[in-house]
Amino acid sequence: MKNALASLFFLCTLVGFSQNPGVRYEAEKLFPELFQMKLPIAIPPIQFVPEKEIYMKENRLKVEQGKGYRIVFKNKSVYLGSVLSNYGAHEKTVSISYGKIDFPNGDSYQGHFFEGHPVQGNYTYANGDSAEIISADREGCCNYKGKSTNIYYTFKNGAKLTVKPPQVEYQAPDGAKVISSLTADNHLNGYTEYTTKEGYSYKGELANKKPVKKWEVENADGSFLAVFNLDGITGFIPYKNESGRVDWGEFYLGKLIRPLRYLAPYTFCDQGDCQNGDAIIDVKKDPETGSNFKMYGVFSNGKPSGDFTADKVDENGYKYTIVGPIENYRFHGKCTKAYLDYKIAFTGTFANGLPQSGNLTVNDKLIAVKSFKNGKYLGKQIFPRRNEYSNNSRFYEGEFSKYGQIEGAGTVFFETGYRLTASNWKDGQSSACTFTRPDNYTEDDFYCDIATGSYFRSLGNAKEQAYYASLRDQEEQQKQQDAAKAAQSETQCGQCNGLGVIKITCPMCKGAGYRKDMVTYDRHTGNTGGLAKCSHCAGTGQYTVMGCSKCDGKGFVKK
Repeated sequence: MKNALASLFFLCTLVGFSQNPGVRYEAEKLFPELFQMKLPIAIPPIQFVPEKEIYMKENRLKVEQGKGYRIVFKNKSVYLGSVLSNYGAHEKTVSISYGKIDFPNGDSYQGHFFEGHPVQGNYTYANGDSAEIISADREGCCNYKGKSTNIYYTFKNGAKLTVKPPQVEYQAPDGAKVISSLTADNHLNGYTEYTTKEGYSYKGELANKKPVKKWEVENADGSFLAVFNLDGITGFIPYKNESGRVDWGEFYLGKLIRPLRYLAPYTFCDQGDCQNGDAIIDVKKDPETGSNFKMYGVFSNGKPSGDFTADKVDENGYKYTIVGPIENYRFHGKCTKAYLDYKIAFTGTFANGLPQSGNLTVNDKLIAVKSFKNGKYLGKQIFPRRNEYSNNSRFYEGEFSKYGQIEGAGTVFFETGYRLTASNWKDGQSSACTFTRPDNYTEDDFYCDIATGSYFRSLGNAKEQAYYASLRDQEEQQKQQDAAKAAQSETQCGQCNGLGVIKITCPMCKGAGYRKDMVTYDRHTGNTGGLAKCSHCAGTGQYTVMGCSKCDGKGFVKK
């Protein structure tokens, strides 16, 4: 019952194969462990009162003073505890409710019962194993309605088994683990995660005791994806050649298409030798989106030389390009990520294929990015000043979507000293803000809009909304009057050097004004011309990201 997981999940030595392209291979021979998966132990049974003995006449039961009813069943099980009256078809009878029952084989249970079944309590096996039973079908604390239960098994050897129908999770003492669902005959089914004691992992779908669809594999050979279907296995996967050495190949429907070179987890040399000269790297699992893409670049003596380029598609189908140096076959260092059909670009530092810090430009706005986590940027956006009397600009600090939209958790800092904090910003709006005044007086439950600067009680009436809007306007007018009195002279804005706008070097063409990887094409004559003008900056090499927030686009500021 408690054999180690690893003894039942074994990794067989792969059968030797030739490297001849076109030869067909059986998936079951390449991955025998995926065709032999099963729960490594039998689920220990939970005993219960037979259905024929559930309903009893109370006047025939024996009462043990101070302990409750004592009931001895036909199978010699002994119950001591309380009973509950039945209604409907079984009126004038009672059933065991809460107490302890000792079974003839040495098992025992103490807790609540429903129709003779343990539903909430602790079950102890004769061999010392135990199970905590928690009902998932009840009203209130003790009104149980059915036999549906979650069971948490603990074994003497330290193993643990959790059963939450239909899902099960098993954890062996040596670190091996399996998570899956069970069929009616207790076979693993559906999405399954299996981790060996060595730390190798297999994740994918099981159906009819076989792997199906896409599996994510991390084992002694490397990390890769494999797709299983009735016509055979597809993917970039390892196999043994005639000499017994593990090689890598591209398989399609069970046939070896061509040999490959494995570079890193989910990463392969697609064209060239990835040692010298032009090469294409095929990445099967993007660190950011999880999808596949190709990187183009040059190697010299086994090391990447210069920038690499990758054309990708995000989870919403939008195309973008990344240009920059790579390390360990991932973008690393000063890179540019620019969408092709939208004016969205990130220029800054990448690490392990993900953006870290830099500038995110979206149409006419600039976001100073501090970090990137869980698919969101964390940074700061400054909004243009609304009039010449404002000493400060409104700004937002917090989370942004990858498209530069204010989304997630963050705080808006207003010119007047107000702050609006929320954890559910969406497109610059929130239905549940915390409003804080300059004197740190704080109130909750405000609806707020960053673009208009409005904030009012989300559950308040029109009169309340008007009151808060009036109060805000009065304090803002006072701030403007104070600022106007303090301003005596003007000077050229140092932030934009008098231009009134903030410009940066175009991240797509890096200031050249044209694309080195594209040429013009005349669709009427079919002739190609010179290098194509950069569509991102219209050939200027400069990219205007926003009006200057310091001078409000005027080019000068008050001294």
